[in-house]
Amino acid sequence: MGVRAGAPKPDINTPDALKRTLLAAKSISFNPTGASAAPTYNMFARLGIADAVKPKLILDAEAGRPQMNVAGGKAELVISLIPEIRFFPGVDLVGPIPPDFQSYVNFAGGVATNARDKDGAKALIQFITGPTIVPVLKAKGMEPNK
Repeated sequence: MGVRAGAPKPDINTPDALKRTLLAAKSISFNPTGASAAPTYNMFARLGIADAVKPKLILDAEAGRPQMNVAGGKAELVISLIPEIRFFPGVDLVGPIPPDFQSYVNFAGGVATNARDKDGAKALIQFITGPTIVPVLKAKGMEPNK
């Protein structure tokens, strides 16, 4: 979750604190077709606030637009993937939502049977799944799944 740069960061550390923050927010922006959309709707439902937050939602499917809405002052909160908030100018990362509501995007890699450089492809996959990449992933706001 993110807020406009310099704005006070609300408490989202527990499900109850998250619920209070969402109910108190004047507006909440997120991408209704992005990777975080289904988990966000699910979180609203599980918190029992889906109907209460519905009029506050500013939904925009254009890449980066939910963050722009917050940076520009049109929305108070943005819900998105951490790397999409953490490095967006004008938006401060509040932090991840509580673990009970976390959702993760997983990536997979493979080597095509007709790959021109199968050894190179295998080496790349080995590198991006190996221990040396972990600090880079963490620096970019991602959590390696090991």
